[in-house]
Amino acid sequence: MLERLAGNPDLRRDLTAALRAGRLAHSVLLCGEKGLGAGFAARCLAADYLYPAGGPAAEAVLAGAADECIEVRGEGASGEIKVARVREVRREIYGTALSAAGRAVLFYDAHRLNASSGNALLKLLEEPPAGALFILTASSPAAILPTLRSRCAVYTLSPVSEAECAAWLQAHAPRAAGAPPLGPQQLAAVYAGQLGEVMRVLQNPQRAAVLADALKIAALASKRREYELLCALAAYEPARRGKKKPARKPAAKKGPAAGQPAAKEPEEQQPDARLLLRDLACLGSAGMRGQDGIGLPPALGARLARAAGDAAAALAANANPKLVLTNLAVHLAQP
Repeated sequence: MLERLAGNPDLRRDLTAALRAGRLAHSVLLCGEKGLGAGFAARCLAADYLYPAGGPAAEAVLAGAADECIEVRGEGASGEIKVARVREVRREIYGTALSAAGRAVLFYDAHRLNASSGNALLKLLEEPPAGALFILTASSPAAILPTLRSRCAVYTLSPVSEAECAAWLQAHAPRAAGAPPLGPQQLAAVYAGQLGEVMRVLQNPQRAAVLADALKIAALASKRREYELLCALAAYEPARRGKKKPARKPAAKKGPAAGQPAAKEPEEQQPDARLLLRDLACLGSAGMRGQDGIGLPPALGARLARAAGDAAAALAANANPKLVLTNLAVHLAQP
């Protein structure tokens, strides 16, 4: 499966050689900035480790649907990997029998480990069960606790060129989960070859909708339509919370058993303003570079990239999201 990884020939060669020689470290750290595909590379490595011959089982690992592959991600608004989750993984790999193929444990964004969860994982890496491979991903080696980093073989992913990204998309991702707003060449240009980010757009209709909104906002900015800009950005304001509902009498029909909480209606997923601002900045940068097919002149691209970057910085500093997005709309509509 490692041959499906775009670019990074040295990384693919080194990992493949280590696998074939049986000298791959039991703990591997794959480093790459967001969008470079470190998570995909981790699943490719896990698939090749568990099922060297490939086949449906290896494809299941690549799709994140294999019992032999445990995936760990951050939780909650903070995105931290909690110590309870690490302990749960420890119980699972020690308390259940390994299959003949072994087992792989993937810790995505391991820089999200806090001190407690990091120490719990360190103990696991110091005494790993036979047949288990631990694969961590992170933005950089420096982002990982030094004690964890010292237990891992470290590999770094490099960005691919826009041409390589577009060619990989044409060969391996000809179809998408929804209707992407741009073609492979344009997507590669917008995200500057960040294949992981492009794949999220292709595979997730909600993510593709954010890019479509960014394109709409860029078009409105080119026409300086302030009211339409305000309306488009208002959809990304945080949902109002804390509204009290009028009291209702209990229904006569049979409800939940005494002492059991009533079922809650699922909350509607809130669009992520940070993703929108990132896409606006990416579109602006592509326009500044004069990329064909994006439809943004360099001057507008520069204005869009600068305004989106300022808005993202304001959100990161905990500024009022509604005020930030309103100011962005007004700024984009100015001559």
